[in-house]
Amino acid sequence: MIRHILRTGLALAAAAALAGCLGDSDSDEYGEDITRYDSNPAAGDPGTYPVQARNGRLERALVWLDMDGDQALSVYDHQDYEDDVLADADDETKARLDVDNSFKLTEPWGITDADGNLDLDVSALDLPESVAADLDPSDYSLMVVAVPGETRNGGELVDRAFFLSAPPGVSTVSPFTTLAETIRWLRGDSLDAAAAASRLQQENLLDAQEPVSIYQDYLNAQGATRAPHYATALRRLQQKQVTGALNGKVKKAVEDGLENMTPGQREVFFELNDFQVLGSVMLDQAANVIRAVDADIDARGVDGYALPADGKLDSIRNFKPDFDNPLVPVEQRYFTRLENPENEENFAPGALETGDNGDEVRLGRLTAEDAELNAQVFFDYGPGGRVSRISVRGQTRPSMSAFRFLSAGEDGGNPVDLGYAPYLDMETGPALDEAVERDALSSEVLDERFGEADGAIDWATPSIGLDSRWIDGESTDDHPDGRLERVYVEPDGAAALIRRPPLASGVDTVDASINVESEESGVPQIPIAMPVVGDQLKSIGSLSITYGKPGGLDECDNGTPVEPITHKQTVKVSEGSEPDAQPELTLTRYGHVPSGEDVFRVLAETYPAPVGDGVILREYEYPTDGMADANPDNVVQPDRILSVRALALDSLDRSARFCGDEGEAFSVSGSSANLQYYIGYEYMRFADYLESIGTRSQ
Repeated sequence: MIRHILRTGLALAAAAALAGCLGDSDSDEYGEDITRYDSNPAAGDPGTYPVQARNGRLERALVWLDMDGDQALSVYDHQDYEDDVLADADDETKARLDVDNSFKLTEPWGITDADGNLDLDVSALDLPESVAADLDPSDYSLMVVAVPGETRNGGELVDRAFFLSAPPGVSTVSPFTTLAETIRWLRGDSLDAAAAASRLQQENLLDAQEPVSIYQDYLNAQGATRAPHYATALRRLQQKQVTGALNGKVKKAVEDGLENMTPGQREVFFELNDFQVLGSVMLDQAANVIRAVDADIDARGVDGYALPADGKLDSIRNFKPDFDNPLVPVEQRYFTRLENPENEENFAPGALETGDNGDEVRLGRLTAEDAELNAQVFFDYGPGGRVSRISVRGQTRPSMSAFRFLSAGEDGGNPVDLGYAPYLDMETGPALDEAVERDALSSEVLDERFGEADGAIDWATPSIGLDSRWIDGESTDDHPDGRLERVYVEPDGAAALIRRPPLASGVDTVDASINVESEESGVPQIPIAMPVVGDQLKSIGSLSITYGKPGGLDECDNGTPVEPITHKQTVKVSEGSEPDAQPELTLTRYGHVPSGEDVFRVLAETYPAPVGDGVILREYEYPTDGMADANPDNVVQPDRILSVRALALDSLDRSARFCGDEGEAFSVSGSSANLQYYIGYEYMRFADYLESIGTRSQ
């Protein structure tokens, strides 16, 4: 017989307290509701699991018990049983409950009735003792999918798919439970239902005028006048993100009708990344959406209230999220050379490791003994994946070309679509005492923030503001209003950005500008970092950069290089705004064009040292470095930059590290004593970023 669910009721009673109920009577009612499957004889056959699908009342919605945790309607088999039921069992128990390899069980599923309810048939979980121990439905999450053309929401046929989910033991499934379950997905299911509800409240994600009980049936709760409208708004927000292709995929999965479904090994409606991204957008925007609903109710009155039609609430809109759930750069660290470096060992690529999901990732080259942390840059993103704010601890001398590329075209502000991780140059200032945790940022520990007064960058406008406490050695103490500001402006009709100095008040007095031209249209160009500390261009106020077309190099004997060099590119930097002016500096870039791609991956670039006959070498590190014996196909986003280091060298040595002119090769044999600066990156999955930090932090 299926195991008792009383322990789940006790756990969720704690969740109810943490989640914030509507009142004592409701709390008692909720406590009864979550235990009634075990204690109330009227609950029905013990082989059923009563489920309520709530967003309005969802009629003919598909419901299943996600026993293997893959968010798909699939077969729970011998291996799932071993990994799930027997995961923490001792050897004696494993031996006693060992099951035959032929054991397979289609995850219990069904279709809701006109009231959005379903007595889910879980009799198959009551296993013969000769096979294995019974399985408990309360140990598994519930999934609900509203299918276009099949599901009715409050009597109206659904035309855009959406999903709902709930943590194990919770059988009322709603947009609120979906927020809690999303947190569990993104945290690797390490939280129980009570902890997920607590986190929702701690983060003020449901900062509503009417308290919300996350796991309660809000349609039947006393005093719940606003919660149904909150739920509808959150559901609409999710639907806004669902693309036409994704909607069609869900519809096609059940094109013969829900009753005719015959689940095989796996029936996929949304991919795992789809669930994570859609859920994290809901998490990120929940507070904004609920505030907007409250404001509209306050303005129009709650009696007879109906949520405005689509497009009437600005908070419910399509953010165009990236369903690939990419890695995005969230922190950039800038290091400078130690006065007396302790580590004189040659630099070498970082160690290659395998991440939890099988991706092969590379650690940075630098160790704490090599250099000194001098500044940090933190990137924030909107729910669509565009950079929405750049915060600085330390002092920047921003790269005009990075801003130029970030703000260019429809993909402006999206480093993933641009194919590289932009970085900002730093002024050399006092060394930072210690690093700041990414999720502990506050205005008290920041020196500069790019964006308008509210700290957000609007890439659609031709200007980017900067709030600063420190610019070029000046501090806010030197100014009566206590503020320093620079403004970056894209001139009319020009592919350029200019920077106005502090207190210029709109006067076009330019102290840094850049004009970017390319001889090869259509090929994304990684922007060069100009000006850099210590080079001869630092004092030049206006630059013109021309990117040459990457040209193939003669074949050379690379031996076993970290990365083969196949192409070379020349970049000319001229003073002023005329690309044809006499170059002030010529950079030579070495790299390769991956097979089947049009991205020139720059591995190294060189240019003459400001003083003497030496050379400055900048090396770019990628996740595929050192992968001669590994599988590059396992690397996620191989063109993202992990680090940049600049070395001042007397010359470039010939070896198998890089291929240079006429088939010759050079390597880097510099030590930390040659280091000029080093920039390292930290990345996060986009959905993880939204869940842990997100735009709500702005």
